[in-house]
Amino acid sequence: MEKVKVENVMIGEGRPKIIVPITGQTQEHILLEAHQARKSTCDIVEWRIDHFEGVKQQGLVATLSHQVKDLLQKPLLITFRTKAEGGATELAVEEYYILYRDILLNGSADLIDLELNLPDYIVLGLKNIAYLNNVQVIMSEHHFEKTPKKNQIIQSLHAMANKGANIAKIATMPQDAEDVLTLLSASVKLKTELDIPVICIAMGELGQVSRFTGELFGSAATFASLESDSAPGQLPLGKVEELQNLLKLSH
Repeated sequence: MEKVKVENVMIGEGRPKIIVPITGQTQEHILLEAHQARKSTCDIVEWRIDHFEGVKQQGLVATLSHQVKDLLQKPLLITFRTKAEGGATELAVEEYYILYRDILLNGSADLIDLELNLPDYIVLGLKNIAYLNNVQVIMSEHHFEKTPKKNQIIQSLHAMANKGANIAKIATMPQDAEDVLTLLSASVKLKTELDIPVICIAMGELGQVSRFTGELFGSAATFASLESDSAPGQLPLGKVEELQNLLKLSH
């Protein structure tokens, strides 16, 4: 499997990397969260720009991303989560493209999150711009109401790889324990089938086990909270580290 290196963080090797979200609505709160994330032991920070009140102001995210990155001194993942997949702000696909293009050309992202189910011209166009600007692409799909069948999960992540993702991510909502097993089973299979790292997360309380067992089941990264969580079932950073250490395969 091809590993993804971002600064000194190697995704797809060893312990699953821990990503914490910044979800502040104001510049002041965003920079405060960035300062807190810098002091933490997380590996990567995700700035969820769909929560930012100024996300629709032309050029503001790209400009602010330099301050966020300077504060963090850690890899920065920038994500606009669409309303259709659980995000906080409505944005037309054309606006989404313009926003991401500005971030890629004028901002300070190490990684971006692109949703698989957006139109191909958006996904492939932004993937190409990211490639030319040395920004890694996490391609993603989120199911907040259900867990798809195992073959559907596998097909989705293969589609991400085929579209040039550096990392493929899926998050699902389990309705019972069998749904959690479906996701974990898909994750194990994908680890051997795909040449890129995968992130497989089951959300909600039922899915919390998926957030710290990645080393066993093949998920290369997980998400944990510092101040506020960005998805149902997200565990605090310290708890995830504690549980990962209990389950680590290499000593």
